[in-house]
Parts: sequence; C-alpha cells; structure tokens
Amino acid sequence: MPGPVLVGVAGSQDHDEDKPGVAKWRVTRDGLRVLCALGRADGLLHPAEVEVVLDYIEAACRVEGEQFGAEDRAALAPCIRRQRPGLDVLEACLLRIEARDPAARFLLLDHAERLIVADGQDHDAELHLLAEMRQSG
Repeated sequence: MPGPVLVGVAGSQDHDEDKPGVAKWRVTRDGLRVLCALGRADGLLHPAEVEVVLDYIEAACRVEGEQFGAEDRAALAPCIRRQRPGLDVLEACLLRIEARDPAARFLLLDHAERLIVADGQDHDAELHLLAEMRQSG
C-alpha cells in the first residue's frame, strides 16, 4: 500500500524531502500509524490524540537528528487525522518497530500511554491494544 499523499504540501506527489512534513513522515511512518490505530480503537481520533501523535513525530525526529518545526506540524496534522490503518498495516508496522532499537519501541510506548489518556476518557479498546503492544516486545 503506497504512503499517503500529503495534501496541502506542495510537491508531495514526488515525495520531495524538502517540503514540510515529507521527511518527517518517512522517519516516523510506522510509529505514527500505530498511534493512529490506537487512537481510533474507540472509533474516534480526538484532537488531543492528534497532538500526541505530532509530539511523537517531533520526539522521534529529534532522536534521528531531523528538525521538526511548525510548518511540519501544520502539514502533518491533516494527514494524521485521515489515517485509518488496517490490521495488516498495523501488524507490519509493529514488526518493523520491534526489529529496531529498543529505544524506538520505548518512545512509541511512552506516547501510546499518553495518547490513551489524552481525550480524558478510558476506552477498553484502546487499553486492550496498548496491552497487546506491551506484550509484543
């Protein structure tokens, strides 16, 4: 499945790495898809959950030595809101994350825990998916 088109980001069709958000999407694609799936487990990706995903992208970019600014945040927010990763995509993303440095997995789990409380409500579906994420490592 091809990556998303970053609507509103000039040149996104050709994945121009200089355009806001594009390089950051590539660096964090697996983790942000997992977080989006977690946020949507209750049926709705709340605006506060979108902010947690953006915070994750910023933190992951910092680890990778990528700059992350307001332009990137503005370009990626609509893309995050449109994400609806299927189970097959989620499983593939989790497998790639598990194969990486344990610090990358820890960063994802940290933001996953933040995400499930971001909307101020406990949802069984989110808690269940988080428990599965913790066990998979």
